[in-house]
Amino acid sequence: MRNAKISAALLAVLCLPAASFAAQGSFTFKGRERTYLIEAPSGASKALGIMICLHCNSGTPATALAPWAKIVVKDGVMCVAPSSVNGSVNPWQDKEQDGIEYIKALVDHLAGKYRIDRKRIYCSGYSAGACHTMRIGIPNSDFFAGLIGYSGSSMQGIGPRKIPVVSIHGTSDRTIPIDDTIRMHNDLEAAGWPHKLFKIEGGGHQYNAKYDGEAWEFVKKNPPKDPPELIAKRAMEEGEKELKEKNYGKAYEAFQEALKTGALQTEANAAITKLIAAGEKEISDASEDEAALKKIQKAYRDTPVADAAKAALEKLADKSKSASAAQKKDESGKPGEQPAAEKTQSDKDSPAALLERADEYYRNKAYDAALNVLKKILKDYPDSPEARKASSLIEKIEKENE
Repeated sequence: MRNAKISAALLAVLCLPAASFAAQGSFTFKGRERTYLIEAPSGASKALGIMICLHCNSGTPATALAPWAKIVVKDGVMCVAPSSVNGSVNPWQDKEQDGIEYIKALVDHLAGKYRIDRKRIYCSGYSAGACHTMRIGIPNSDFFAGLIGYSGSSMQGIGPRKIPVVSIHGTSDRTIPIDDTIRMHNDLEAAGWPHKLFKIEGGGHQYNAKYDGEAWEFVKKNPPKDPPELIAKRAMEEGEKELKEKNYGKAYEAFQEALKTGALQTEANAAITKLIAAGEKEISDASEDEAALKKIQKAYRDTPVADAAKAALEKLADKSKSASAAQKKDESGKPGEQPAAEKTQSDKDSPAALLERADEYYRNKAYDAALNVLKKILKDYPDSPEARKASSLIEKIEKENE
């Protein structure tokens, strides 16, 4: 009888409307082949979200997937129902084989086959599946965008961002009493998370699909709220990634985004200063090479380094003009005159140029780089008008970063 029910449920998944398609798949995780079922929108033009559907004890991926496919597929969300490593008996108990790393590996596997929107990864489950949904979902809220559980709860720590959490639970459930679910929602309330608890008066331990639509609407209307620390962390990671790929403009933009959050300012400032210093060293090494300077200007576009490379190119052009003029004077029989660029101090190192560069760093919030240049002015040109301006700007930067 049980096999007949499973076959009927699987048949229901495979007999789908034209707007969606179903498939079975597998991948290897920690040396074991793991299987799953999916139902997804057909011909989707945008990246798909994912609703991970976790089956209950004695349940199957097909029974976990079927009710949610009716609700979320129309919103561009793929339903994925994996099998527990233990199958239908005491599922989701193996932390090594069924934990958060398994779920992340499943998503990575799907991302290799379909266009996935990683900002819309949801998880749902019934009974043991609900317990596991909350067990891995709440602490890893930076991975998930929302959680829905029926007749089960488990809260083991709280994650870095606030995501919507919905529970549906019968007040007369004797298998998994509602008390722990109520406590979980009280804790979410205290932490300021968007949450909703549907209490089914007199309800026992059972799945009641009539709440699916309302639960999903609550999740959609309460998208995750990223704290500044998480936004900054992601921006810094993105910046480091772009830096390794030598996409300096994108790296600089990412570090600036991290700086704007107000979190990780020391790290963001250090990364910006390091990027600018690396670019300036390249400019210094290529100061007489026009082709190399143009290459640096292009590689560092949309950063202060590109402006510095442009200035170095203009200086090189002026020097070339001066040398050409001196050569013409020599050829005409007139006494040659040493080019001004060679007689005077480099424009690049003049106090006015240094102050201008420091001001540029300051406007771009590269405070460490600005301070380094300002201190050079005070050391090398202590009696200059620029030194007084440098002192004022140093005080301003220090006050803003107190």
